[in-house]
Amino acid sequence: MQKPIERLFAKVMQQFLVYVQSGQMPAWEVPGMLAKYYTTTQALLIAKRLA
Repeated sequence: MQKPIERLFAKVMQQFLVYVQSGQMPAWEVPGMLAKYYTTTQALLIAKRLA
């Protein structure tokens, strides 16, 4: 018998694979990804300046 967390993981993984197969991210994911990219690249620039 599956535990609730295992069922949730299976559901999330299944949806992720749909995104991978289609080659498109859901629209709601784009702003968050851009924010993460900006934050990460800015942190890298600062770290390189301080090194």
